[in-house]
Amino acid sequence: MHASIRILLLVSLFVAGCSGSRHASRPAQTDLDMLVVPAGVDSTVAAYADSLSKASFVSIPDQEQASEVREEAVTWTAYSDTLWEFLELAADSSGQVDPVAAESALRAANQAAGPLNQLIQLARAGDLDSKEGTNRQTVLLNQAQQALEQSIRLNPFDEQTQSVLARVYTAQAQRLGKADAYEESIQVLEKLTRLRPDQHALFLALANNYYQTKRWAPALQNYQLAEQVYLDTYDLVPDPADAVLDSMLLFQYVVRQADVHVWRRDAPSARSAYERALALASIPEDVDFVKGELQWISWDNGNIAASFARDSLVQLEQDGDLSGAERGFGRLLGQLSTQPARDEMEWRLAAVQYKNGNGDEAASRLLGLVQRTPVDAAGVPVDSLYTRYFDTFGTICFNQAMIYLGERRDNRTALKYLEQAASIPWKDRPRAYLESAEAAAQQRHGR
Repeated sequence: MHASIRILLLVSLFVAGCSGSRHASRPAQTDLDMLVVPAGVDSTVAAYADSLSKASFVSIPDQEQASEVREEAVTWTAYSDTLWEFLELAADSSGQVDPVAAESALRAANQAAGPLNQLIQLARAGDLDSKEGTNRQTVLLNQAQQALEQSIRLNPFDEQTQSVLARVYTAQAQRLGKADAYEESIQVLEKLTRLRPDQHALFLALANNYYQTKRWAPALQNYQLAEQVYLDTYDLVPDPADAVLDSMLLFQYVVRQADVHVWRRDAPSARSAYERALALASIPEDVDFVKGELQWISWDNGNIAASFARDSLVQLEQDGDLSGAERGFGRLLGQLSTQPARDEMEWRLAAVQYKNGNGDEAASRLLGLVQRTPVDAAGVPVDSLYTRYFDTFGTICFNQAMIYLGERRDNRTALKYLEQAASIPWKDRPRAYLESAEAAAQQRHGR
């Protein structure tokens, strides 16, 4: 028996991103000592290994969750349509109310300060995530909402009160995870963007709420409006020296548009938006982020649905569902349009097959991939990304050899796998040479 059977650990360095395998053909049977080619081993390599085994080996026998907050939170006070009648009337009038109404409005608005200050203290105490804290948030935000609504009814010209009310609704949606609060926030912000069309931050908030509810068309429209309003108004300041374009803010507006294009599976528009963002990126982290997004979009020539599917399947594998990942990679493989994407899926599928105990099938799949990969004069892949495929193939072949030398006690097949591992450039190629020579020498001496 082999003196030192050692199995290399298969380390799969997976990134984002599967079809029929190319199995090595078996030659016709000519005699009882026919050439047997294991899965994943080239026939020429197998023939050479057989020539060694005849002199060296003796015959050996073979072997989506529901939130507690939604269930327990106090029902929000419905927003009255009459409030918007006040706001719309205010937009068409002189912009003033009598002093008595203005003072009453101020008192009503000040009533919101108490609950909001308590909310700030709750956040500082770190109690927002507790069950009691979430319920308390509900009560405080609801109290603030009612006070602000009353203030606007008394003085619909107070833009600051309008803005605070919009933020209260957004906080209801974001902090408490209530789907209907997103709707209420959208109602507030839709009105406010019409009444205050020069406030780009309002369009941003409205777009974010649409984004959270996966309504991509209005989300995109309002992200675009946020950008346009900002470009139209950033220089409207008393001192021209202060009219400085905030490229980082503009970068964020453009990136959000690109993200919506991605969710809409619109690769050309997403690519165009990210290229605009790349021109605005001012720090290395932003540059790297955009380049990564552009690479992700282009993985299968703009087949964004496939990129999403690849990411989901990689996550499935990382979560331990290897059988599900194997089935998914196999299905996705037939849906890809470019050879590099198919090659990556072949690699991922083979790695999962190996983890599922199908080492011979995995080796066979990677043999076809390795054989069709363009290489230089030294046999090294021309595309450096393919180095990982060669490393995985070499590792699998080596490990299969160790299995055949050990538990399966099939030295001839083991030598073929070792010779295959030694025939390609991979990270532990010298070890394959060493194990092959050691195996042949020990068998030559009957050990």
